[in-house]
Amino acid sequence: TIIDNDGAPTVTIEDVIIDEDAGTVTIPVTLSNPSDEDTVIEIVTTTGTAGEDDYEETIVTVTIPAGETEGEVIVPITEDTTDEEDE
Repeated sequence: TIIDNDGAPTVTIEDVIIDEDAGTVTIPVTLSNPSDEDTVIEIVTTTGTAGEDDYEETIVTVTIPAGETEGEVIVPITEDTTDEEDE
């Protein structure tokens, strides 16, 4: 008998740096180890270092197929006319 002692994968959502006029940002999402089933992750953007006027609140779902460890999320960015520090 072989006992599966692999832990469930953990999810990492990478930090990115992007200019405000880019229009969108692609954010890598990775699993610590592959799963034998598709992994479905729901991501909700919230105000953090970027102000709520700098992006569109977005709920996205990314599916990382079984055996894979990488996916990506695309978030729309809103360019405003406010002169502000880097966020």
